[in-house]
Amino acid sequence: MFYRAFALGLFAITGQVLLLRALISNLNGNDLFIGIALFSWLLAVVTGAYIGGKGRNSSYTCKLFIIGVVITPIIITLIKLSPAWVTSVAGEYIPFTSAVIISVLAMLPIGLISGWLFPLISHEEVRTRKSIVYVYLWEGVGAFVGGLVIVCISGSLLSILQISILMGFATLLFCFIAGRPSSIGNTIIKVTSLLILTIVVLYLSNWIDDKIEKKLFPGYEIQASFDTHYGHQVLLLRDSSYVLISDNNLEAVSSDLITAENYLIPPLLYNNRIKNVLYLGRSEFGVGEVANKFNGLNFTAIDPRLILSRQLNELNKNNSVTKIKHDDPIAYFSELGRESIYDLIIINPGNIESYKNSRFLTERFFRKCKFLLSDSGILFIPTNYDTDRYIQPGSGEILSVINNTLNSVFKSTYAWAGDMTLFFASDRQMPELSIDSISAMVSKLEYEPYYINEYYLSDRLNEIHQERINSVLNSSDQVNRIEKPILSHLQTKFKARADKSDLLIVETIE
Repeated sequence: MFYRAFALGLFAITGQVLLLRALISNLNGNDLFIGIALFSWLLAVVTGAYIGGKGRNSSYTCKLFIIGVVITPIIITLIKLSPAWVTSVAGEYIPFTSAVIISVLAMLPIGLISGWLFPLISHEEVRTRKSIVYVYLWEGVGAFVGGLVIVCISGSLLSILQISILMGFATLLFCFIAGRPSSIGNTIIKVTSLLILTIVVLYLSNWIDDKIEKKLFPGYEIQASFDTHYGHQVLLLRDSSYVLISDNNLEAVSSDLITAENYLIPPLLYNNRIKNVLYLGRSEFGVGEVANKFNGLNFTAIDPRLILSRQLNELNKNNSVTKIKHDDPIAYFSELGRESIYDLIIINPGNIESYKNSRFLTERFFRKCKFLLSDSGILFIPTNYDTDRYIQPGSGEILSVINNTLNSVFKSTYAWAGDMTLFFASDRQMPELSIDSISAMVSKLEYEPYYINEYYLSDRLNEIHQERINSVLNSSDQVNRIEKPILSHLQTKFKARADKSDLLIVETIE
């Protein structure tokens, strides 16, 4: 019968995809762990296939399916809890060595069972005069169907934990159908019991998820926790400030006025005729409120997470009048023509350790931005690298690559040192801002900044700071390209310096 081969496909794709998604969502969104986890998976599958090939006891088949279905949600739960074992600070970096160990261990059990099951099922089909190709075929069909279901319901209907339970029910259902023939009454009892058990566990999964979030974020009120197609989001509240955690990374904090001003005010000092602004990121956490202070400023934010917008609306956090387009920025830019022209494009890349974010800092994407900018338009990139008094080892190379990539596309680039290093790029020559010109430009703004004022900027743009940042920007000749995303690699190396074991690995590689 093909049912068990089909069930194997369901089981394997569920374990592989959901475990990978759980690992990325809880290990700071680093794509590097996909390769490490897949290595562990393949190693486990080979080992399991060897064990299954030696024994070929088909009586183990249903037992292995049951064990695998039961432990899959348990492993996902342990992955979700793993950041609490490493750090007690919300959104803090997970050391590379710890993340590697978690990735390897998480994939081993399900990979082992998947590999073990294949020779057992193949042996059954050979005995019934079915070719091994027949098993491959129906396993592939099961994997396709399972993958399609996961794509349709993940990030919109159910959490990762709930999907693993639901797919486990489907796997066992096909496994039981392939078992020994039994009366219709017994079959109905088995299926009904399995369905009831699945519903109970699905109901309990919400309680489990809630307990996990409270364990991970002590001292915060959990306002919302949900999956999107792009990752896992948690909205926290403490002292009237909202905190957005994405894939266990701190993405945004409301009431952070200095960050909001840094994201919008500096490019307005270079061009006071800016009207149309496109912002890549969430505008609800301060930037949109600052933009609302400027009459006539047409501010549009773009972010693909529609579910996040709905959650923020429910919490009354979307209180700005800025427009939000729910689309992938690259897809959106590709569809636009020259009729959509912006005076200012702001890229808030977030954690560039993931390819999902670092792709916005590539030569190809900068060219798309340039195509949509007016003749005097500015591309503005605020980063979280501190170059105010001291430049950390590793950050200088990252800043240099960003600067080189901008220089490969735009005629004029400029960088501001500070607790947030800011990049400006344009095809128009960027003017040198003197103290007098700063005072004049700030006084002309419709909004009076609390932080980005002449006193703050006179210190930030002094000659010593600018000489320091300029010397760093010329330290490398590498460019970040879509076919060679060097920034993700450099960011991983930069964060690795926070842990002694990680630093040892990095130094060995170098």
